[in-house]
Amino acid sequence: MGCTASLVALLATMGGHWLVFQSIAWATMIVNNAQHGSLNWAVSRTFDGKHPCAICVSIQEGRQQEQTANKTIPLFQPHEENTLMFDPASSTLLLPSLVDREVVPFVPNWHSDFLESPLTPPPRMG
Repeated sequence: MGCTASLVALLATMGGHWLVFQSIAWATMIVNNAQHGSLNWAVSRTFDGKHPCAICVSIQEGRQQEQTANKTIPLFQPHEENTLMFDPASSTLLLPSLVDREVVPFVPNWHSDFLESPLTPPPRMG
């Protein structure tokens, strides 16, 4: 479910919804044109660009409106001074106190053989 939602969100942000709408429009056009001629003629008429259907026209208008709306959103304006949303110089970082906490060794006590140094010289087999 989460993967599907992420994929849908990614496609929507990249304009994938227009591809879905356009594919539906092309399929509809091929079916409608095939009723009046051969399949080859229907496909060529659908993709020649000279005979758009009402759905294709509305998709084109929607894409143009979306592109002009995206151009009016200011992402970066070089004439203005860049400001940070978070200013690290004006904020303080509070760290927890470590004095009143018990220090736990990395290796627990029940593995005391790990804390001792090895025998010198090492024992010999045999």
